[in-house]
Amino acid sequence: MQILTRNECASFFHPSPPSTRPHLSMKSLGTTTFSNAERSDPPPTLIDVMLVVGAVSKAREEYHCQESDSPIPDITIAGFDARMERIAWDQDKIRHHYKELDSRWVEALNQKAIMEGALQRADDAERVSRENKEARVVAEARNAQERAERGARIAAEDARMAAEAKERAERGARIAAEARERAAEERAANLEAQLRNLGLSTTNA
Repeated sequence: MQILTRNECASFFHPSPPSTRPHLSMKSLGTTTFSNAERSDPPPTLIDVMLVVGAVSKAREEYHCQESDSPIPDITIAGFDARMERIAWDQDKIRHHYKELDSRWVEALNQKAIMEGALQRADDAERVSRENKEARVVAEARNAQERAERGARIAAEDARMAAEAKERAERGARIAAEARERAAEERAANLEAQLRNLGLSTTNA
């Protein structure tokens, strides 16, 4: 069985990170937080933590890391367990926060849809009102034009009827004058006939 010193064991559990992705190590158990550079990537998942814990457990079974022939204290696994529980709790908290943000986002979308619907209804009402107003103005102008045209037709009909009445009156006046002339001629003829008869009667006597 291979025996590692404390420094060798520490170098085994502190590998250089292959990327800026956060990694768990003996140093980061329970206390160390992620740096600003590491926060650009998502935090390690529960599966990552379980893989690290499994690797450590397997390493502790295969190797005895010692300093003065003393094994690694059990507080190491306890630290891993605490870190795993902490990450799991953080993940639950983040999931809850995301759900809350999703619900707020859905509510905001609903409010946006309601406001857009209200604005659309207001625009439609304004458009309908404008169209109705324009239609009412056009209808009133058309009605005024029709009334004017009807008044003009009535006035023309009245003028025609007045002209016809005048013509009938003039014709009646001419007929009356002709009748008077004929009556005067008839009276003159009658008077002449009567005088002639009287003269004849006087002569005969």
